[in-house]
Amino acid sequence: MYYSLAKLNGSNYNALYVPGKLRNRMYALAVSKQGNSFYTTGNDGRIFGGDYITHEMGQQIGANPFPNRVLELSLDEKYLVNGSDSSYIQIYNLETNNRAVRVEGHKGFVNSIKFLPDNSGFVSSASDRTLRFTDHRTGKSQLLLSLPFDLKSIDVSGDGNWLVGSSTSGELVLVNLQSKTYETILNEAPNRVLSVAFHPSRNLVAFGVEVLSENGIPVRGVVKLLDTNTRKVTKELSGHKSGVSDIEFSPDGLLLASAGLDRKLQMWVVDQEEDLPILMDNNNGNIWDIGFAKGSDYLLASCNNGEIRIWPTNTRMLAEQVCPKLTRNMTPEEWEIYVANGILYEPTCKSLLISDF
Repeated sequence: MYYSLAKLNGSNYNALYVPGKLRNRMYALAVSKQGNSFYTTGNDGRIFGGDYITHEMGQQIGANPFPNRVLELSLDEKYLVNGSDSSYIQIYNLETNNRAVRVEGHKGFVNSIKFLPDNSGFVSSASDRTLRFTDHRTGKSQLLLSLPFDLKSIDVSGDGNWLVGSSTSGELVLVNLQSKTYETILNEAPNRVLSVAFHPSRNLVAFGVEVLSENGIPVRGVVKLLDTNTRKVTKELSGHKSGVSDIEFSPDGLLLASAGLDRKLQMWVVDQEEDLPILMDNNNGNIWDIGFAKGSDYLLASCNNGEIRIWPTNTRMLAEQVCPKLTRNMTPEEWEIYVANGILYEPTCKSLLISDF
């Protein structure tokens, strides 16, 4: 149905463009879990809001004279946190629209930010090889942990007790947030681990690897699933031809999406990983950040060229977009070719009569 929509509406049917420079790389994306809003920023330093249902860009929220890399919404969605190529973090109060609160502490650019599930604050990782905890309401920040490498991507478990982090030097680490200790549970060196995510309800971690040649040249990307109890990789999912820049489970835990620096977005059904992924490649550049919305009904991606791409992931919603553009159902012969496999024939669009073919 994705390819049907692209064929019917053109390859840019689901693209929304940030005002300004067309070559802007939209490095970061934060998506509302409660409403229709999203926030995005990129290498020109501007931060914008938008509505992914109406496909409208909103007002500019802030700006920096240097690239922004990370955006994260507080769980009550009252605060937006921005990390950049600067060492400080900005906290925007979305209710008051006051000037951003500037938080000092890190000594290098910020790589990743994640809020704790109790909304007490957020953890940030930076190139200075530290993890810090910040109370977003007060701006007070404190050191959590120093490591021998910096963490490119982090995520926090649903119970708030654990943090998983990935490093471009190949380490996958598990941090106990209560004792403020860590252990390396896997080492992919010389390959780079660029992204990581906890499953929302299972003892499962997904992480994205950039596989390097003997000369250190990226050759492909792999998504791996690791059981946090056994500390063993249980699945390896291929398809990307370059590094996996972001990886996300849907809130219901049924879907797994990966964004690649090969312009591809892939999505698997978690319990059917052996099936080929749904491939969404109708964009005009690398995909840097992704996020699910409306539960698990939409998937958003921030890309090159100032693009935000919006895909419905609910098959009913996809059918509702495709069927009004059709004039007939599949014929029984077409059903045998494209569906069949023991499935009895039925109208593909209920609004069209079977006799329309």
